Amino acid sequence: MNAIPLERVNWCGDKAMYKTTIDDGYAVSVTSLRIEQDTVTLYESMQSHSEIIPDDNFDCGYDSISEYSSWWIFTYDGKTLKLIDQKTAG
Repeated sequence: MNAIPLERVNWCGDKAMYKTTIDDGYAVSVTSLRIEQDTVTLYESMQSHSEIIPDDNFDCGYDSISEYSSWWIFTYDGKTLKLIDQKTAG
């Protein structure tokens, strides 16, 4: 989550978001921060193989078993960030 520069988070009313999608030639990863009112969600995943790896050819060593998504949901009361849920799939 160090990949989220807080100074780059943009607001629209009571909502804010920052999201990066990176394809490093092996896999596509996503990291995001989303704020809606008093709820803060951090999200991280490795979603799929790189676009340079054909769907029917995994000779580049990609293993889909390493795909996952994790997210953490917090509430913020103006002073304290409190973890209320965490989930992982994959």
